[in-house]
Amino acid sequence: QFSLINAIPQCLAYMLASLNGDAPVYGLVTNGSNFRFIALENSRPPTYTLSDELLFDRGDDFAPVLQVLKKLQVKGETYPA
Repeated sequence: QFSLINAIPQCLAYMLASLNGDAPVYGLVTNGSNFRFIALENSRPPTYTLSDELLFDRGDDFAPVLQVLKKLQVKGETYPA
């Protein structure tokens, strides 16, 4: 199983490259069973916030992951592949 910590710097690099205007950029790192959301604010300097690590294995974290994804979808924002 891969640690999410190793993926965060690469995700932040992509997010920094995607900053445009004042809108925040959102990211997600996962290894398939663990999930962590990242929010990057376009401030001087840019600042980021990490969610708690969510685990599908616990069962009770499945709903929060889906709620966050649904909320991002409702905002109608597009994300680079």
